[in-house]
Amino acid sequence: MRLHGIPHSTNVHRVALALGLKGQRAERIDHPVGDRSALQRLSGQELVPVLETDDDEILTDSMPIVAWIDETWPAAGPRLYPPGNREIPAFIEFFNFVWKVPPNAIDAEQQSAAPDAQKIAAYVQQLRGWQHGFEALLTDRPFLMSANAPTAADVCAYPFLRFTTSHDPEDDDLFHGVLLEHLPGDFPNLAAWIDRMAALPLG
Repeated sequence: MRLHGIPHSTNVHRVALALGLKGQRAERIDHPVGDRSALQRLSGQELVPVLETDDDEILTDSMPIVAWIDETWPAAGPRLYPPGNREIPAFIEFFNFVWKVPPNAIDAEQQSAAPDAQKIAAYVQQLRGWQHGFEALLTDRPFLMSANAPTAADVCAYPFLRFTTSHDPEDDDLFHGVLLEHLPGDFPNLAAWIDRMAALPLG
């Protein structure tokens, strides 16, 4: 398998986590951030990740790829989407389409010609509130939606929430800068979860 991405991509990190949890490895191919022509030729679009499977399938979009990995190797490692569980898909929908709105909006506002400080402050408050929500979820269990093992919920959220306590100094992505500025705080359960997730292998 080949996993195509760009440096420091949170969405590529999701796929690498899922592969690692299933004991699988993919050759990593990084593309320049400013030149995605090879990705366009390969997959018909420019977003990462793109996974080339051993059967020459071309897969795109991080969480559908994670679901494919879980279905392809169901008995290897933990089930990322346990059969019959509806909470995990609902959490992923929330994270991708609700949680990610404020940091993207802050990023866009900060890069605009006339940033609106009130809008930014409102979005920051939203992010901070959700940090308390994640902290509460982790009060009596080691993972976001499970007391036993990581699931797709952890794979989905960790590459973003890790900015609560950690940062790669070589990562100059502006969106990641928003996370680094506004996620940190006094969240011991979240910090312990980040440490647990950071110790997991990547594929």
